[in-house]
Amino acid sequence: MKILKIIMLILATLFFVILVSSYTADNYDSIQSTLNSNYVADNYNSIQSVFGSDEGVVDTNFTIWDGVGWVDAWSSGEYIEFRCKPTQTDCEPTNQNAGSSQCIYRVCNNGTAEGTAIYMRVNQTFTNIDLKCDDDYTPTGAIVLTTNNQTIHGTITSGGCVDICCWADYNNPTSGGYFDVYAYVI
Repeated sequence: MKILKIIMLILATLFFVILVSSYTADNYDSIQSTLNSNYVADNYNSIQSVFGSDEGVVDTNFTIWDGVGWVDAWSSGEYIEFRCKPTQTDCEPTNQNAGSSQCIYRVCNNGTAEGTAIYMRVNQTFTNIDLKCDDDYTPTGAIVLTTNNQTIHGTITSGGCVDICCWADYNNPTSGGYFDVYAYVI
């Protein structure tokens, strides 16, 4: 009886080792091994199990309104541009008209899973210029973007899109620059 239990334990261990070692990551997976050897995938990837089921992924499509249509915000050469007075608040960027329901950005979830939030951030900040964005057409309650991810919108369905309006608050800036704006569905 003891020998049968030992054999079953060895077979179960062997099955587990074969099962774990048979996992192969595809080009889109980024797997990190934690200290206790558990596998963790980051928010932007999915792990497909050996049983063939997919957990689903979120995928971000970030576009900017160029005055005529939506173009890719990361590769089109378009950027957010402001022409504000030195002490102007709630200054709208060129091509945005929030009063007519035309935001400057659109963030879509092109993935196969529901996203839990839309994050936005900038690559740098400028003294006395605040860039703030929100998922509605008014600057009230808009969030000032920093170099850290800021939650701009909550849950977004697979295939769903959210328009994001932005404004700048100027407080006598002595210099300006270019914001690189980033948006992510997580």
